[in-house]
Amino acid sequence: MTTIATTAASLLIRPEGLDKMWALKGSLEIPLGDVVSVATGSADLAPRGIRAPGTAVPGRYWAGTWRGKAGKEFWIVRDKTKAVVVELTGNDYTRVVVEVADQDAVVAAVRAAMAAARGSVPPA
Repeated sequence: MTTIATTAASLLIRPEGLDKMWALKGSLEIPLGDVVSVATGSADLAPRGIRAPGTAVPGRYWAGTWRGKAGKEFWIVRDKTKAVVVELTGNDYTRVVVEVADQDAVVAAVRAAMAAARGSVPPA
């Protein structure tokens, strides 16, 4: 699993346990201004591009960075229906997809942090 936390200015993504090793990344800190959208994942999600570096067992587990024409993505997912998808702009990564314990709570918290950082009301 991965935890996602927010500060007044950043989105903090922290792999836990062996996921940190398989993803070859200890954590990500993303400015909230770079976050375009956040949503829950679906069964049809798939990494775009070539894994470099990272670990993958096709159809079962994705961890690490994927590079392709659409940009660079970071993944840590076993069950795509428990994933949170964060679309980015102006960042090294264009998309971050991570499995979390409570999708709805994470999506709501990130949207609230985005709204606070932009000085607006979060969407319902």
